[in-house]
Amino acid sequence: MSMKKMSEMDKRIHLHIGQRVRTLRITHGISQKKLGEILGVTFQQVQKYENGQNRITTDKLMILCAHFNMTMEQILNFDYVTQTGLQTSPDKGTSKLLKYFCAIEDDRLRGKSIKIMQVLAG
Repeated sequence: MSMKKMSEMDKRIHLHIGQRVRTLRITHGISQKKLGEILGVTFQQVQKYENGQNRITTDKLMILCAHFNMTMEQILNFDYVTQTGLQTSPDKGTSKLLKYFCAIEDDRLRGKSIKIMQVLAG
């Protein structure tokens, strides 16, 4: 396999990791510029990571782990997405909903929010 040409599997993996990075960034209310500063790259590079154009290096993933207080396994967890059927790159509405939900600290209120969503979803 040529180093310049990625296989379809490689593309899917890089896209998945990029989408996980985007989801973490949005969930934590961080701009691409701010995440770039954290990682020591430009916001354009963050965009390329998020859309799977460029591969994020292991050292950058380790910085993400430290910043978000997560393990590498949690950041790269392919099984969780597959088992739950969750979309790893939420649209703007989903991103906002996730951001606001994560901001709710009271477990009781989180539970009520989930019940409201279940009722609204039918």
